[in-house]
Amino acid sequence: MSVWKKIEEKAEAGQRLSFEEGVYLFREAELHSLGQLADRVRAGKVGKRASYVLNRYLNYSNVCILSCQFCAFARKKREPGTFELSVEEMTETARKSVAQGITE
Repeated sequence: MSVWKKIEEKAEAGQRLSFEEGVYLFREAELHSLGQLADRVRAGKVGKRASYVLNRYLNYSNVCILSCQFCAFARKKREPGTFELSVEEMTETARKSVAQGITE
């Protein structure tokens, strides 16, 4: 029996895959087949139900000293477009978020 077939049977039986099996899937599995398997396993667990989380990331500041090129919004202190929110402003933003149904 092929490695793929063993993993497929294990996944469809609801058994947890090993780290090595995960590595095999990452390196060797055909993406379309892997997606189909994942969809079958998901459907077996939750059917057609889908959910999502409403969340908000609160940035208290966009001032950064690292200049790492990771984000496009960082600014140096006193550069145009910088902001630093107070505790009160952060609290108010969080309160508004809760009122909008944000849970995380």
